[in-house]
Amino acid sequence: MAAVGPRSLPPRDQRQFDRALALLDEALRLCPPEAKGRVLVKKAFTLEQAGEADRAIEALRQAALRVEASREPRLRLCLLFNLAVNLCHLHQPEEADELFPEIQALAEQVDKALDRLRTAWLRAKIDAGRGRREEARVGLGAVRQAFLDRRMPYEVALVSLELAVLLLEDGRTAEVRELAGPMLEIFTAQRIGREALATVEVFARAARQEAVTVEWTRDLLGKLRRAGSS
Repeated sequence: MAAVGPRSLPPRDQRQFDRALALLDEALRLCPPEAKGRVLVKKAFTLEQAGEADRAIEALRQAALRVEASREPRLRLCLLFNLAVNLCHLHQPEEADELFPEIQALAEQVDKALDRLRTAWLRAKIDAGRGRREEARVGLGAVRQAFLDRRMPYEVALVSLELAVLLLEDGRTAEVRELAGPMLEIFTAQRIGREALATVEVFARAARQEAVTVEWTRDLLGKLRRAGSS
């Protein structure tokens, strides 16, 4: 497939969130009732990428009854997964944990390997939020390796920074340096967007010098989420 230029990308992938949300609102106005749940889930995902977790949760709650009525297991999985992720963003891991059994059951029902991997990632996020630090470190490490094996550099970068936050909170700066060691080589060799790559470069260089802090790494993680993979 030929390379796609920036003008061909959807507004969300160009980080034009206001335009993407306006288009989704127009789609909500025009689409038939049975399609509104799916559009609302897409709107929530766009809001989450824009760093607006509160509004994302609002959209997902609006979508809930419509998605349940559709009886589409994967659509419900997307809704609940995204709801749990946004609850984690808002430091409400207990509520995310309540959703997890159904998310896990739906992932098994849908039976897609990547869905199961992302569910394991969510489990580690929840464990981190609930103070289960060893479980979270092991879980994030396993998920990071799985994304490496799948050659998904953007996801590897996100998990690496999440793991780095945990390690830094425990004063394990040497392990953060080891974590950052191969990152530049990995992401330079694989396809990752310019802005995301720049974020990885900043982290890797600072980590090698043991010049990273918890709050700085959290801020960088937020920038990476908003940058996306494009």
